[in-house]
Amino acid sequence: MVSLPRLMLVTDRQRQSGNRLEDAVVSALGAGPALVQVRERNLPEDGLESLVRRLHDLTGQLSVLIVNGAPGVASRTGAGLHLPAAHAARCVIPPDNHPLGCSIHDAVETATALALNPDYLVAGTVFATSSKPGKAGCGIRGLEKLVAGAGAVPVYAIGGMTPEQVPEVLAAGAYGVAVCGAVLGAADPEQAALRFHEELRRAGPP
Repeated sequence: MVSLPRLMLVTDRQRQSGNRLEDAVVSALGAGPALVQVRERNLPEDGLESLVRRLHDLTGQLSVLIVNGAPGVASRTGAGLHLPAAHAARCVIPPDNHPLGCSIHDAVETATALALNPDYLVAGTVFATSSKPGKAGCGIRGLEKLVAGAGAVPVYAIGGMTPEQVPEVLAAGAYGVAVCGAVLGAADPEQAALRFHEELRRAGPP
């Protein structure tokens, strides 16, 4: 397993608050290192690759970049690969592509993901979130079950995360938290990220 930051930033250009995505990511990383999952599902592959390369040039050692659902882009750019749950059973994974992660929502998806020997898992949706209107979260009890099923693999909790929820999420066994609009969509991404980092540090080592 690779060493991973405990904060994951998930990109979504549709949820920016006046900041250019690249500027928001750089600003957020001013608060501390993070895993950056580039999740831009409506971008063609060449546009996605260009974005990943720009982010790599801008963020350097401050981030670990991961591409969502695009193994070709991950392979060509040297970024990690994140697989949506629906892709985990049928995706051809480039050799030595790390970090490798998968989304999970239930025990079946967890078992499928674990067969790939992932470096991390993302579990949720934990709390209700505006990005998935009308969908109830699995809650802390649901998160506890997903973490237990993951065994020794680090689990990031996603969905409606706020700094105030970090302590209970970590108490449920999560390694860290994954956030999108709460940081990259904030007017001041650095300050928003700092609040998450402070709560993660206050909780102590994983």
